[in-house]
Amino acid sequence: MARTQRDSFIKLRGVRQNNLKHFDLDLPLGKLIVITGLSGSGKSSLAFDTLYAEGQRRYIETFTPYARQFFDRMDKPQVDRIEGIPPAIAIEQRNTVKTTRSTIGTMTEICDHTKVLWATKASLFCRGCGEPVIAEDPQTLWQIWSAKRPGEPVLITFEVPTSKDWGLENALHLIAQQGYTRLLIQGRITPLESALEALQGPFPEHLCVIQDRMMLKSSQRPRFIEACEVAYQFGKGYLKVHQMSEDRRSLLKTQNHSMARHCAACEQDYSEPSASLFSFNHPAGACPECRGFGRVITIDYDLAIPDHRLSLEEGAVRPWQTGQGVECQKDLLQFCRRRKIPTRKPFESLTPTQQTWVIQGDPDYGTDADHQWPKAWYGVKGYFDWLESKSYKMHVRVLLSRYRSYQLCPECQGARLQPESLNYRMPLPGKASSWLDLPGFYRLPLNEALEAVQGWQKTFRPKGTEPLGMVLEEMSSRLSFMVEVGLEYLSLDRPTRSLSGGETERVNLTRCLGSRLVHTLYVLDEPSVGLHPRDTDRLIHLLKALRDHENTVVVVEHESSMMEEADEIIDIGPGHGKSGGSLMFQGPPSKLKRHKASLTGQYLGGHRTIDAFKGRSKPSKGKDRWLKLRGATKHNLQNLSVDIPLHRLVCVTGVSGSGKTTL
Repeated sequence: MARTQRDSFIKLRGVRQNNLKHFDLDLPLGKLIVITGLSGSGKSSLAFDTLYAEGQRRYIETFTPYARQFFDRMDKPQVDRIEGIPPAIAIEQRNTVKTTRSTIGTMTEICDHTKVLWATKASLFCRGCGEPVIAEDPQTLWQIWSAKRPGEPVLITFEVPTSKDWGLENALHLIAQQGYTRLLIQGRITPLESALEALQGPFPEHLCVIQDRMMLKSSQRPRFIEACEVAYQFGKGYLKVHQMSEDRRSLLKTQNHSMARHCAACEQDYSEPSASLFSFNHPAGACPECRGFGRVITIDYDLAIPDHRLSLEEGAVRPWQTGQGVECQKDLLQFCRRRKIPTRKPFESLTPTQQTWVIQGDPDYGTDADHQWPKAWYGVKGYFDWLESKSYKMHVRVLLSRYRSYQLCPECQGARLQPESLNYRMPLPGKASSWLDLPGFYRLPLNEALEAVQGWQKTFRPKGTEPLGMVLEEMSSRLSFMVEVGLEYLSLDRPTRSLSGGETERVNLTRCLGSRLVHTLYVLDEPSVGLHPRDTDRLIHLLKALRDHENTVVVVEHESSMMEEADEIIDIGPGHGKSGGSLMFQGPPSKLKRHKASLTGQYLGGHRTIDAFKGRSKPSKGKDRWLKLRGATKHNLQNLSVDIPLHRLVCVTGVSGSGKTTL
């Protein structure tokens, strides 16, 4: 339905928030609107303190009083009247996330879709032998055996448990009542009448009942499937298929099969996966050691022995140089003399075995009285273990905190998931025999993750209305959004708190696009800051896509390319602080360029320019005036060598993710 003239604008009357000068303004709905002006002129006061605050306040007022108590209450902006404002969402250029549980994957809700994909489509591999594990129904068994041993005789059996209280005679009588006449005893086919005599000796835990014997011919397929179905029924989901010799008198090979997820080679059962098994934020899927954080806080022996150039006598072990640790230093030197370990050589010059002895102590320390101090050496580890037992004391906790640090979880190695979750893998499209577990998928750069998801869409070919089709479509769209805004170098397991403000804003923008909300007011704070011009064009395309979903997008921005692509520009000025706060211009970018009263328009139209290099002196080539870096390899730097002039304003530039911040 077309909007009426009344509700096609956001009408603001008497805006006087902060330094704004009591002006009236009509903002068209469904447009990309850029608010520009000098720093401090009042752009954020209009965009966030007025538009967003009122839109969010009115939306929260629709909830019940009980629900409203859980929201942050926003002050009503200083304005006479606002009409036609939709619910508002602010995307600011700041990162307020502190927990390491939040990643790009959880922030964009891609993890929620990925765990559903893994629960339905991932292949299970045995943790023991590494072979695929599948639920082998009778049809699958026929495909396996008819392809492997065509035309050969096989024997199908199942096992029945026995009980000493019930007795063998009763068990055999019950088997006979079911119509079975033969058992497999010690690899031999035995008639039921002779079974009691053949079973003399230790009481058997189970009886192996012969279901059927046949040739693997295509005409025998219905008989084979029926025999497997009955064997599965009486064998509680398990059966055995025996390969027989040509004369049918001996068994050549036996293979176990199961209707459930069971590895016959390792005799290992696996339960059916659920989506929670692939979530590190759920107790069912989180690593039990680190509880889904991927890191544990533990003693860092590099902090306890910070300088390996020092010898043991010179105080290589830092905590043993003062206080109660002095006694441990004496113990160390005493045991070193007993074990003939040099104490005057630098710690780095000791053999790996000697270094391990100093840190870990004697093998089996603490197992019995002969492996206790003063008969055995407790090591630096034993000292900290003793401190842990005294951690109820405040000063001990302070001492321990000096030598603790976060390290990769020894159980999951940073994967965050429990071991069972890592047994499920997805094929990597385009690479034969390459499989990805879930942490491996999360570690992929976003552009490679997008290629993998698009490959799975081609492989599975789900319909758009199917759950799998919807999951893959959501993952593909959200990943493509992030790649379009220049975030292809990030990965889904990147902690949110490690992102810059600009990266956080663009990830939030992706989440908003993925939510597919309509008739919503989005307010953004300078999303192009820190972006290369190539990536700015991508960002503009994304903002237009958000607008095309029938949303109103308001952007506080200084980037000229963003202004020129806007549907409407609002210029606040003329100055900043008290001299600002006035509405200087409202209209399309083409008219702003010709607006003489607008300082922004004069620069945008080229009437005024800034010569950044005018009058700037060139650095000299003297040896003392250059900072030289050679072979820098941090993060993604490729053995970089660079000379940086001293006493100069130096600019480091490049596309997003190229390594500027790393340098």
